[in-house]
Amino acid sequence: MNSRQHIPNQLHDELSSDELGRLILRESATYQKLDRLDDEAAWQRFAKKNGASPKTLTLRPALKVAASLLLIACIGAAVYQYAGISDTKAIFASETEEIKLPDESLITLKGNSKIEYKKHFGESRDINLEGEAFFEVAKDGRPFHVHAGDVTVTVLGTAFNVDEKSDGDVYVSVLEGSVRVQKPDGTAEVLKAQDKLVYRQSSNEFELTQARENDWAWIDNALYFEQEPLSNVIADIAEFYEVEIVIKKKKMRTCPFTSTLPLQATDVQETLRLVAAPLGMKIQKQSDKKFVLSKGYCPE
Repeated sequence: MNSRQHIPNQLHDELSSDELGRLILRESATYQKLDRLDDEAAWQRFAKKNGASPKTLTLRPALKVAASLLLIACIGAAVYQYAGISDTKAIFASETEEIKLPDESLITLKGNSKIEYKKHFGESRDINLEGEAFFEVAKDGRPFHVHAGDVTVTVLGTAFNVDEKSDGDVYVSVLEGSVRVQKPDGTAEVLKAQDKLVYRQSSNEFELTQARENDWAWIDNALYFEQEPLSNVIADIAEFYEVEIVIKKKKMRTCPFTSTLPLQATDVQETLRLVAAPLGMKIQKQSDKKFVLSKGYCPE
């Protein structure tokens, strides 16, 4: 319904009380998005409740004005809602994308990830994250919060990576400065440069370890290894693609590996081939989310 077509220029003079009441009910129903409203039945109930006949009910001038203002407010609210006016900005990245926030902070958003934030920050700067992003926070007197899964990361420094996994776990790695990570129960840990924290949703526990360059190497679309045990190499690949990878031969797990692996976000098998081929390993795909590396030899 186009509300404009049903509003005379002079509501007070041209609408009878009966017509005005019906119009208020009709427009209110439109604003509330009701699928169907029986105007006549609704007006009868309204009139009966007020102790008057639908045909004889009269509205005093002041009440007419109030009713008119109510009608205008309903219509205005409907226009605001349907026009999609909002102070919130949502960005979904199909591939890695750099985003500048209103405070000049930079976010590198990983492909298939999403952020939401206010177009105009208030007393605090709040970012909702689904997926993974690297943050370079501009200095500002206001606090900067990243909400990912069940945890809130409060920035006390400048550069860090947050990765919310599909299972609800959240990984936070700090490159520079420091951040505070808070769980739903209010307990928190402060991380400094080169610290890494994993929040396990299933147990509501923190795991603290050391950050590595590959925690944010995805920004360059590559992983870097120099004499790294193969078990760590496979763990980084599995984390990036969110899959399970098993090294069947135990002796291969400690084999040192040196290489730069370009990442193809849609093809984990191609990345595994770059690791398996030089070591003579075979790749077995058990499902889209599980791979097994078998056989192989460790070069002298």
